[in-house]
Amino acid sequence: MFFKDKKHAWWLKIIVVKTTAVVLFTVILLFDVPSLRVSAAILGNRPGWWLRMQPRTDSVRIWRELDYVAINRHFESLKTPFPQEMIKAIAWCESEWRHFDEYGQSYVSVNIKYLAPASAPAGMKTGRIKNVTYDLGLMQINEKSNSLDPCTWDLVRIKNDPEYNLQAGVRVLEKKRAYVRYLQKKKNWPEIERRYHLRGRSELEITLKAYNGFRTSWNYVNRIQNLMAERPWEQAMLKELEAKGKRKCDGLKYSLGREKTLVQPGWANRYQGLIVKAQTPVLAHPAKLILPAPLPEK
Repeated sequence: MFFKDKKHAWWLKIIVVKTTAVVLFTVILLFDVPSLRVSAAILGNRPGWWLRMQPRTDSVRIWRELDYVAINRHFESLKTPFPQEMIKAIAWCESEWRHFDEYGQSYVSVNIKYLAPASAPAGMKTGRIKNVTYDLGLMQINEKSNSLDPCTWDLVRIKNDPEYNLQAGVRVLEKKRAYVRYLQKKKNWPEIERRYHLRGRSELEITLKAYNGFRTSWNYVNRIQNLMAERPWEQAMLKELEAKGKRKCDGLKYSLGREKTLVQPGWANRYQGLIVKAQTPVLAHPAKLILPAPLPEK
């Protein structure tokens, strides 16, 4: 046969290699096998570019309509090593639980860093832009975050899928906590403590500080603590339940078609009872701070 000739055996090798490459690429393209994503990276493609998975319609609806009660259930069912109230507070601080804006587009914020001349005082900005980055979605994941492995996390899906964005935010927190533990083992940790005012702070507080970027100010951590104490999402859920209860009562009034039923004794009690009954299983227990009280600014 043709391939038994040693002079032409290299043709067989080329055919086998090309066939294997085509089959491998097809499997990655169609089935998104996680173990083969590294092969796609070797081929020079941006990891995850083939994965344009759109979230389920029913899941997207609650985020587009900003159904706080349903969103709260997603937070409650989230598996995370961190306190759930802290995750809720971070999401509220970053985006107020919004993943889509009023136009139905993904909620994106812009970060602009300016160049400062060497002779300018600290903090002074100039008109020259150093770089521009974008924070994406519910947890405001930075597009250039080095806490997420690009071979396993898809940036497009982080932008379009709110549940995936939430999982990515938890992953960033885990990586930040690991980074803090790494810093604590270094010899210059006392110098880092002095520079960023970390002395007397818990590991969880320092992790929160790292989530927003290491800065000397503790304003971000203090905001998270205040949100955990105030729980504004419960007020939002209460207003939503009141609006739903009022719509139900208004629909009942309209269906009766009699004005005298509006002034019947006991109508207000039935209306209030409807709201109380609807909101009872949703309201959480009184606030319990997970983090210690914020220290005064130095």
